[in-house]
Amino acid sequence: MTIFISYSRKDGVIAHLLNYILRSKGIRVLIDKDLEPGSDFDSQLHSQIEEADAVLVLMTKNAVSSAWVNQEVGFATAKGKEIWPIALEPEIEPQGMISTVQKYSLFDWTDPYISIEKLVSKLAKGSFCTDFDLVLRGEAARTRFLVEKLKDLQNTSKELKIYHQAAFSAFSVSGTKEFLLYHSDTLLDLFIQERESLDNLVRKKNTEFKMVLWPVRAYDTGYLARRYHILEDWLRSVDKSNPNIKVIIGRYAKPANRLIVAGEFVFDGRKVSGRPGYSESIYQVSPTSINNAIKLFEQNWRDLEAEGKNAIAEISRLRDEINRPQIPPSS
Repeated sequence: MTIFISYSRKDGVIAHLLNYILRSKGIRVLIDKDLEPGSDFDSQLHSQIEEADAVLVLMTKNAVSSAWVNQEVGFATAKGKEIWPIALEPEIEPQGMISTVQKYSLFDWTDPYISIEKLVSKLAKGSFCTDFDLVLRGEAARTRFLVEKLKDLQNTSKELKIYHQAAFSAFSVSGTKEFLLYHSDTLLDLFIQERESLDNLVRKKNTEFKMVLWPVRAYDTGYLARRYHILEDWLRSVDKSNPNIKVIIGRYAKPANRLIVAGEFVFDGRKVSGRPGYSESIYQVSPTSINNAIKLFEQNWRDLEAEGKNAIAEISRLRDEINRPQIPPSS
C-alpha cells in the first residue's frame, strides 16, 4: 500500500519521523521532502496524491487552517482517494476541506508505541484506523457507526458489562408521528436500529447492563409524554424477566450521552456550541479511557442508588406531571 502524508510545514519534524517509522515497517510513503528541487511543486504533489492509495492527514491546529493541507485534501477527495486524518492534538476543530471528512482518528500520546503499531497494522491492511480513538461528525454518522459496533457485539459469547447514561436513551424512540416532527426519516430509522441492536444486546444472559437516565427536558409536551410512555413500556418489559438490567433515574456526570462496553470502547456524544444535537461523538478504545469512564459511572451509580428511587415509578411520575392540567394563577 502507498500512503501520501499531508501535513503543515510547521509540523515537519513529526511528519518526517512518522515517514521514517512507516518506511521502516515496510509501508511505501510519499511525502513532499522527496520532490525534486526547482520542479513544478503543484504538479508533483498532485502526481504523488494520484499515485497513493490513501492520504494520511496529520491534523494539528496548524494543519486544519493550512491552505496547502486543505488543497491536498481537496485534490485527494476529487480523485476519490481515501482520507485518513489523524489528530495529533486534542480539541481539533476541522476547517475547510478537512471538515467534510465524517470521521477522524485521535492519536493516543499516553502510549505512542502502541498507537504507532496500530497505525502500521491498519495501513498495511488498507483499512481505516478504527483501532484508534475516533471523532465522528454528524448525528447520522454517529448513530450508523454505533449500530455497527453494537451488531458486532451480538456474536460474542463472552460476558459483557455495559454502562449507559443519557437523557432518554434509544429505548424511548419509536417511528410515530411525534418523532418525525423532530427527526428526518433517515435519522429516525437509524435511531430505531440503535434501539433494536442495544435491546437485543442487553437482554442477553451474558450481559450485565446498568443505565442512568435523566429525562427532564424542555420538549413539546406531546413529544415528551410519548417518550415517557415508550420508555415506561420498555422498563416494564425487562423489569421481572431480566435481572441483569438495572436502571436508575437521576442526574449523571458529564458527558451526558455515554455508552461504555468494558474492555471494548467508550462512546460519548458531544455538543458543539451553536449546533443542534450531538454533532460530534468520540469513540475511545484505550484501556485507560475505558477504565476511567467506568470508575466515574460507578461512583455516580452508588450515589444515586443510595436515594433508592424506583425507575418505573419515577418515569410514571414525570409523565403524570406533564399531563396534569395547569391551573391558571388567581388574579
